[in-house]
Amino acid sequence: MLDDKPLSPDFSDGKYYETIAQVDYALEFLNEHEQAHAEKPFFLYLAFIAPHFPLHALPQDIAKYKDTYTVGWDEIREARWDRIKKLGFVDGELSERMPDFRNEWGLSKKKLKQMIDPRETFENKMWVDLTPEEQVFRAQKMAVHAAMVDRMGQEIGRLVQWLKDNEKYEDTLIMFVSDNGASSEFINRGDRHTQGSVPGSKESYLCLGPGWACTATPMRYSKAYTFEGGIAAPFIAHWPAGIKDENSIRTTPAHLLDILPTVANLSGGLKLDLIPPTAPPFPGRDLTDSFVFDAPIDRDFLVFSHIGDALRVGDWKLVRLPKGGWELYKMDGDRTETNNLAAEYPEKLQHMSQLFEKTNAAYRAKALAETAKPNN
Repeated sequence: MLDDKPLSPDFSDGKYYETIAQVDYALEFLNEHEQAHAEKPFFLYLAFIAPHFPLHALPQDIAKYKDTYTVGWDEIREARWDRIKKLGFVDGELSERMPDFRNEWGLSKKKLKQMIDPRETFENKMWVDLTPEEQVFRAQKMAVHAAMVDRMGQEIGRLVQWLKDNEKYEDTLIMFVSDNGASSEFINRGDRHTQGSVPGSKESYLCLGPGWACTATPMRYSKAYTFEGGIAAPFIAHWPAGIKDENSIRTTPAHLLDILPTVANLSGGLKLDLIPPTAPPFPGRDLTDSFVFDAPIDRDFLVFSHIGDALRVGDWKLVRLPKGGWELYKMDGDRTETNNLAAEYPEKLQHMSQLFEKTNAAYRAKALAETAKPNN
């Protein structure tokens, strides 16, 4: 079903919620495929807006978390870190908390003050240093965020139930990946927020903010930055008939670029005749072997550039903030980027920084060439 029709929200009865509507539409797609093409495989790409901003959720979902986050982000951050250490998920030490709000948008503080709710603050304070009113406001925001995740889980459950009801569950590869990092923004992206409104209501248009972003333990910084807190994302692959090494963790770095060649390989290979001969080599790698064991992935490097820059070569990572100097980390044993090795390995830093600058210049030249084409 490829009708290219956008979702058409109907807010008249006050019951519309995007996450539910998206799964309703996905189920229409699956039912149509089952009726017309049951003998053929299907591909479904479902990109939820939740739990990104704005923080909007259904009242019954928010109610589940009304009191969950009143203890504050510092206590929750420590509890999560203790649990992560016991489970052995991450090597390293707990990273420092996010610093105060960083104005990377070039807006004046006067303009920002006009865009944010007066209950927000530019300082990423310790929870105990917030006023009681500020604590209530922030606990409400996190309850809405949790409710958005909860509802997303419920709706994914509807899809999984459809697969089971139609005997597709065992043979369907489900790949789940989140957005990159927790959002530390609290600007409203316009004038859509009614100041003083209840968090999660239709009158509100709030973002999560740096305090709760810090609870995405233990990674450093948050969404959009090129430290691990801004580029690392959980990835889950579930396929009962094809993945026998269940409940296992893979530590080899993968990238979103790898999903396409993986799906293409499992479905019969890339259609080479559809790829223009002038196209550069596809940068993604097939992850099929990783479904069997923690297979190494052969690639030269991974490069990142958003708010700051980063380059990953094997276990080494080079990273910097805007207008900051390069920092160097060894990911094996220090995934949380707490031990900067730049001074100890100047040759490694020089080699990797030169590689980044060369690669970045090539990408930018390619982008300029593309935008200069007549059809653009």
